[in-house]
Amino acid sequence: MSSIAIVGAGPGMGLAIARTFGSHGFDVALIARNRDKLNDLVGRLEAEGITAAAFPADVLDHDALTQALKDAATRFGGIDVLEYSPAGSLESTTLTAPSETNPSDVQWAMDFLLYGAIAATRAVLPAMREAGAGTLLYTNGAGSVSSPGNRTPSGRRRTAGTCVHRDGRPHPHSRARQGRRGHAR
Repeated sequence: MSSIAIVGAGPGMGLAIARTFGSHGFDVALIARNRDKLNDLVGRLEAEGITAAAFPADVLDHDALTQALKDAATRFGGIDVLEYSPAGSLESTTLTAPSETNPSDVQWAMDFLLYGAIAATRAVLPAMREAGAGTLLYTNGAGSVSSPGNRTPSGRRRTAGTCVHRDGRPHPHSRARQGRRGHAR
């Protein structure tokens, strides 16, 4: 049977990914910091007939993350898919304009999203290479912020990003300066 390890498993995107893969016969290893929350997710998945298990670990503790993935591989006979999607909070993120961003402003994100992903990949990749198969998925559902004032004239939320010149002016092809069909406002 195939298995997926979901790093950063939670009640939103992580649970949706677990349900999707689990409904296609994958065993599901859920990895996140909070054992009680993981156990709740395992219970929900098992109630749907999906084989799942909890492996608590913090992505900032690379040794614990590596051990959790090794434990999951032992439990399920290997990891066929690694899905890495830990979600931070806005409270833990320094929001700055691109022209004002310093390396220290993004260090936490690098530790959380990049270095944790590298540790997780290093934990599963050797076995995937040996098996001649495996999939690495890196996703993140917390990549944008929409303020209440970020609405179109019809009240719909704007979701497109803004491209800017080095001096901070919006780029003429930026979706933020264009209407719904790409016409300039």
